[in-house]
Amino acid sequence: MRSMPRSSKRWPTICRPVGRPAFVQPDGTEAWLRLSYRPEATAAEAAASQLALVKRGNPATTATPTPVPGVPGAMWLADGRYRWAYLPGWSKLRQLSWSESTCPAGEAAMFEVLRQVATAPPPPPGVRRRGMIPGAAMGADGGSDGEKPRG
Repeated sequence: MRSMPRSSKRWPTICRPVGRPAFVQPDGTEAWLRLSYRPEATAAEAAASQLALVKRGNPATTATPTPVPGVPGAMWLADGRYRWAYLPGWSKLRQLSWSESTCPAGEAAMFEVLRQVATAPPPPPGVRRRGMIPGAAMGADGGSDGEKPRG
């Protein structure tokens, strides 16, 4: 996706210039994924920490951390329209967040995505992202595309 010139008053419906990057689906709902690191040592600890945050904002929540089917050591949590998964496998625990509308096919389809993310290798050392799409900094073979890290 190309960025629009700053002087442009019109943004494509596929993106928003501020806030969380979102893709607008044909029915108007937003779809987004966010992958970040967590400081906790285990997925269970991270899910418990997220549940405490959720309960602060929604004391009546019935959310419960649950193992991700097919992903050993991973946990996920759902509250309202938001979802969080905690994935071990790299040197740091990863958190994948998304909205319910991101995957209209349902939780089972998202579990397949989580399995793929959980088994993906970490980025090669020294490779930096060139944009919001993490794969943009990697070559077709999953390795560095030869660009020297900017620093």
